[in-house]
Amino acid sequence: MKNLAWWLGALVFVAPTSRAEENYFATGIVNNLQSDESSGEDRFSIAGVKSLGSCKADKAGNVVFLVPPGRESRRIFDLAVASHTSGARLQISVDDRTTGVSGFCVIRDAQLK
Repeated sequence: MKNLAWWLGALVFVAPTSRAEENYFATGIVNNLQSDESSGEDRFSIAGVKSLGSCKADKAGNVVFLVPPGRESRRIFDLAVASHTSGARLQISVDDRTTGVSGFCVIRDAQLK
């Protein structure tokens, strides 16, 4: 029994741990809106955002953010369009572990600043 307790205690130190959820934030003016018919993804980049956590960048080096599917998609896309056309700053948050088919980070929340 003593050996079992020792092994269970040792297992705690060698068991893999998953990374805790992390929110990353980016703020700026939306400079590129895209709608990809093949993947069904709407996405955009924010001027000057070249890295954010482990979020993937496009060929030009800009981090690309995906509009999430579902109820929030229209609201977030409308905010992105408003930022793009008016020059208003948009703040978005992402968890860099949540990605779409394309590998780009999915937006958790957005608001105009």
